[in-house]
Amino acid sequence: MRLTSSSELLGMPASRHWALLADNADETLLRTDLIFDPGHQISWQYVPRSQCAQL
Repeated sequence: MRLTSSSELLGMPASRHWALLADNADETLLRTDLIFDPGHQISWQYVPRSQCAQL
């Protein structure tokens, strides 16, 4: 999703570029975190920030 101006979303820094994932196939809601968290820990060059929205 591309916005016309930078906006904060879910407490993350303002940006014009967002990827909103609908993880409806993942009943545990853990798959994305299982990949991104280790990537942050071992300092992969590019691992996107993520935040799970509580609705």
